[in-house]
Amino acid sequence: MENQQKRKHNFRQEPRKKPKSDNEGGSFSGLGAKLMSKMGWKEGQGLGREKQGMSEPIQVTLRGTRGGVGAVKEKSEQQIREERRKAELNGETYVEDSEEEERMQRRKKKSTAASTAAPKPKKTIFDLEAAGMQVPRTLQSIVDATTGQATSTSALRLRGDEIPFQTSLAGRVQREVAAFGEAVDAIQTDSKNIEFEMDRLYAELEGLSVQIAEIQDISARLEALRTEKDFSAVCDGLKALRAAYPSKDLQREAVAAIHSHFTSQIAGWTPASDPLEHVACSLSEVRGIIDPSTQAAAAEYQPPSSELARPISVFAPYPHDNEYRNRRSTTLYQSMMLSWWPHFHTAMINDLELEGPSAAAFIRAIEVWKPVLPPFIFQRVTKEIKRKVSAALQQWNPRKAIKHKSSSPLPNWVFDWLPYDSDMLSEAMPKLRSLVQLWPVQRGVIPGIQLWKKAFPGEIEQLLVKQLLPRLAAYLRDDFEFNPAEQNLEPISAITSWCGVLPARIIAELLHAEFFASKFFHTLHSWLTFEGRNFEEIGEWLSWWKKSVFPEEINEVAIIERDWEEAYKLVIAALDLEGPELEKLTLPAAAEPRHSPSPETPQFSKSINTEPPRSARQEIEETTFKDVVEAWCAEENLLLIPLRKADEKTGQPLFRITASATGKGGVVAYMKGDVIWAQNKKDKSVWEPVGLEEGLVARAEGK
Repeated sequence: MENQQKRKHNFRQEPRKKPKSDNEGGSFSGLGAKLMSKMGWKEGQGLGREKQGMSEPIQVTLRGTRGGVGAVKEKSEQQIREERRKAELNGETYVEDSEEEERMQRRKKKSTAASTAAPKPKKTIFDLEAAGMQVPRTLQSIVDATTGQATSTSALRLRGDEIPFQTSLAGRVQREVAAFGEAVDAIQTDSKNIEFEMDRLYAELEGLSVQIAEIQDISARLEALRTEKDFSAVCDGLKALRAAYPSKDLQREAVAAIHSHFTSQIAGWTPASDPLEHVACSLSEVRGIIDPSTQAAAAEYQPPSSELARPISVFAPYPHDNEYRNRRSTTLYQSMMLSWWPHFHTAMINDLELEGPSAAAFIRAIEVWKPVLPPFIFQRVTKEIKRKVSAALQQWNPRKAIKHKSSSPLPNWVFDWLPYDSDMLSEAMPKLRSLVQLWPVQRGVIPGIQLWKKAFPGEIEQLLVKQLLPRLAAYLRDDFEFNPAEQNLEPISAITSWCGVLPARIIAELLHAEFFASKFFHTLHSWLTFEGRNFEEIGEWLSWWKKSVFPEEINEVAIIERDWEEAYKLVIAALDLEGPELEKLTLPAAAEPRHSPSPETPQFSKSINTEPPRSARQEIEETTFKDVVEAWCAEENLLLIPLRKADEKTGQPLFRITASATGKGGVVAYMKGDVIWAQNKKDKSVWEPVGLEEGLVARAEGK
């Protein structure tokens, strides 16, 4: 171990290599420099083919700890040199945009502005005496307290050796003299403005005297209107007052003058007998005075026509709805009109009958007063109308209307109230659907349905296509038979009567499918293949069907035109056939094949009456008690709704019999044998047998 060489330690402190700063250039002797030199680059030149690129490595300016923007120069020296070099290459003058220089310039401007303020001028006692001011004797001499002798102010040295007592005394005298000088200047300035101030006061007094005269005149006019008995004369007086003083706000005075007359006019008012149109007209004429905030102030009053003609498919919004929503409080005019609503509301409750003669009088009154009613009051009117219309539609029974065979089973009176209740169709649609489903198709078009189609074209057409069209097709298919000797045209007339309601193309499609394709072509073919055929009779028969039975608008539809062409082509093809060749006569392509054997070909020329063929679908079906109950409910316009649950004791399925289209209310019942057991309304555990009579109808209607 002793011979083992000891490890040598070197304790020399070698200086660390100083890192290069970001402003120092990089080394140009490395691998990158060699590669760039091979590509033709030389130190001091710019990059790129034209040598106009960057000539120095990018330097980054470091910002100190917690240093924000502007703490140091944002541009490095390398960036400034590069911008200067590019400006020289482009032939431009480089302008260094230094933010620090701008800051220094702003500070310099502020300091210059502060130092150049004009000093306040100072005046001596002699200057004040020269201006006409008498300086008090107490300020002309100062007593020296150290010697007890009086010293003249002219000989007082304010800027001599600093003597504290004398200096403070001089300062007080100087401040008092300056205060007196400022007071003198103010008095002289006021003395120059005295004449102008006098003129201003005289003009103000004249204006006040004019205002007093105007107020006295307005007061006299309003006092005269208070004793006036005619409402129109009061409104004329307000219009004259507005013409005399067009720039004055007379809203409060006008409402106060007209309020008592207005309340006396509507006291005991019956809209059913008198709509008070003259009162509404007079209010509209003075609307700009008593309610200048409304947009309709300058609108000229236009009374409604006596016929109340208006488009029923247009629902115009109230013109001042947005203005009323933006206003947070009512105006004086609106507060006055609040007294109108109780009288009209009471009359609507007691006297208004939507289907009676009073309806026209109330509609007239609403149209007369609508231009002058505030929006929120008119909304109350429409709300009450909607309530009454909804109640009347709930009481309308389509089945009873069909049974009575009245002139129109539809409630056409709703069109008078349609402008005030645009949602009426949604309430009437279930009843309309029931009416269309129950309407006897052999009676033709439903009276009054044209008005509903005009008011609601899309909804009514869709309802008729879904509910009525299949029934018309079944009626024509099952009840119509050809009999040239004694032809029954009731099914055809019942279908063609709907041409004014349903589009002609829909009626034409129905006739093509259920008349031409299924019956007409077969009958014509049978007649043409009969040996005793008479082409003259066949021609007259075709002409009679086309010109006398079918309307022109149906014959003009393309599909019906093709059917007639096929019929005449069939006749022409049969002209050259005789005997056994008649079997070669084929039906048109549009004709449907018969699934049942056709009856014997009748002797049309001899007018032989044949017994109509029986339908292939005549089957005897067993009628259950449930079918009887469903038929009775349909007759009474009631709904029989299965509840999908059973009675706990009997296990019989439960049903709800109700008159409501929503499926709620009514009475819960089940059927056992041929008896209906209804649930007691008070004690739901008790079930009572009931019959199909008025008592069950009343319970289903919630009475």
